[in-house]
Amino acid sequence: MKKAYVHRIWLCCCLIIIIMAMYLNTPAYATDGDSQDIIKVIMDDDYPPYSYKDSNGKLQGILVDQWMLWQKKTGIHVELYGMDWESALRKMKKGEFDVIDTIFYNKERTKYFAFTKQYTKIEVSIFFQNNISGIVDAESLKGFNVGVKAGDNAVDFLVDKGVDTLIEYTNYRDIIEAAKAQKITTFVMDRPSAMFFLYKNDMQDRFKEAPSLYYGELHRAVLKGNHELLNTIDSGFLSISKNEYNAIDKKWLGKTPVSSDVFFKFFMLFSAVAVVLLLLIVWNVLLKRAVKIKTGELSETLEKYKESEKNIYRMSIVDMPTGMYNRNFFESELTRIQNEENRDVGIVVCDIDGLKLINDMLGHSAGDDYLKECAMILRQCFSEEDIIARIGGDEFAVIIQNATKEDIASKIQKIAEKLEKTNQDERVVPMSMSCGYALGQSGQTEIKELFRTADNMMYHEKLHHKQSEKSKNLNILTKMLEERDFITEGHGERMKELCCELAGKIGISEAESKDMRLFAHFHDIGKIGIPDRILFKPDQLTTEEMNVMKGHTEIGYRITVASADLIHISDWILKHHEWWNGNGYPLNLKGEEIPIQCRILSIVDAFDAMTSDRPYRKAFSKEAAMTEIRKNKGIQFDPKLVNEFIEMMAAKL
Repeated sequence: MKKAYVHRIWLCCCLIIIIMAMYLNTPAYATDGDSQDIIKVIMDDDYPPYSYKDSNGKLQGILVDQWMLWQKKTGIHVELYGMDWESALRKMKKGEFDVIDTIFYNKERTKYFAFTKQYTKIEVSIFFQNNISGIVDAESLKGFNVGVKAGDNAVDFLVDKGVDTLIEYTNYRDIIEAAKAQKITTFVMDRPSAMFFLYKNDMQDRFKEAPSLYYGELHRAVLKGNHELLNTIDSGFLSISKNEYNAIDKKWLGKTPVSSDVFFKFFMLFSAVAVVLLLLIVWNVLLKRAVKIKTGELSETLEKYKESEKNIYRMSIVDMPTGMYNRNFFESELTRIQNEENRDVGIVVCDIDGLKLINDMLGHSAGDDYLKECAMILRQCFSEEDIIARIGGDEFAVIIQNATKEDIASKIQKIAEKLEKTNQDERVVPMSMSCGYALGQSGQTEIKELFRTADNMMYHEKLHHKQSEKSKNLNILTKMLEERDFITEGHGERMKELCCELAGKIGISEAESKDMRLFAHFHDIGKIGIPDRILFKPDQLTTEEMNVMKGHTEIGYRITVASADLIHISDWILKHHEWWNGNGYPLNLKGEEIPIQCRILSIVDAFDAMTSDRPYRKAFSKEAAMTEIRKNKGIQFDPKLVNEFIEMMAAKL
């Protein structure tokens, strides 16, 4: 009898547990019989972490998980589709789908759609290459080619702001690929997706972020007038608990929210059934063990998040190539100091002289090295308390607080001494900086006006440097030609003499002949930018190598355009490999479209090359060389000039 009584109590307890469990797991929302059984939802398929396709083409992300939970809560079957955003908007307007997700609210779209309640705010930012400065808002984007996603809310926003140089791409991934290939230098993108793609492509060090352009509201939307479906969607998402939303966020964003509802429900369940106290204890032990594991995972995730936050903050204030502060930080410091009272403030502005010439002559890698060396010198000459920033491509600025005129003058003198010592190492291009400074008192002096004074003083110094060092460029270029062995064995002198002789024979003046001598001397200056493995290859060049070699005319053009002493012959240097019949390079000019100086040098250069030894052949005789030139009359060479040249050379033989 006693056993039967105990058995009945056990059955009652089990029944209570089952009933309560069924109650706790009953969905909070159910649709009535009149609701539709299936809805088709379209969203952007390239919008991480909200919605994007994995490597197998499967749609995933925060919104996919939310819709699956909505389906479970409402009992309405959901079909999710992902495609590029412009197509998604177009198909939704045609009524091919019931709902569109990942849509920003704006007035234009209210003509077509009815919107649900906002479910999150998204920061929209401008991103630009770190060698660009001064981009702070939409107005500063004017004149730049700006990458945007077709159909994006940002397109309407920028057009309204007067930005009309937009390049539209199908999706965010294509924008990042274009930025990586340097087809665009600026783009506007929703910040969470931008940070995802920049880090995924290891491009976070190459792009800076301007202050927020604006914040957009993410909604879901249906076709205008479909209020019943709109209410169904809103009601279904309201039935999802905060803990359930947090669990989805934790999965995709790495945050671990704590759900008090779960603990409360289990507490109520097990407190109601005393006979299962032992089960509660066992469950509690297991829960503690799981919490310990999750706590460890959370700590690791938080550490990574903190480190990521530090890196992002550092990217926002530091110029990556030099490790110094960037212009954004510098300007924020100017504003901060302006608001302080009665502190002596000095501003020093420094500019690297001739950095463009260095880039053109030695390549951007060498230019970067010069930039870093200058940054190191500035770091050595100023104290840790001073704020040193790179505020432009070749320009630095320093803020010195509690400064005196003597202290600033001493530091500028120290810069000059460091540069002089650095230049003693037989540098091909000496390092030089122009400096200017201004001194004032915060609270009484307009700090930005102080900066302009220092900047003007620097430019005055820069003009002085240009005047005192005007002749150095030719010496530098000649030295580089000698180091690359271009003007040895009499080649340069022979070229000058023959070119001037032929020029005189056809009536070119003595003054123009001087420019012809300069042209003959520097016509191959662009070869300093050709790799040694190609330039000094003992065998004949492959087609690919020859294409690289042909680039020396354009390199030479960039170098001479950057030099005031050679700019007047830069066009000749660009065109000295054009052919009479139009089959030359780089512009495929034909006949008299080619400058006469280039046509003269073309014949003389070919003659001297054929009558000189090469690593892969012996020199031609002068007679054989002239025969070869005669064969190419009207093909490579100007026919009239060939006749004049042959007549001139015949008189010498």
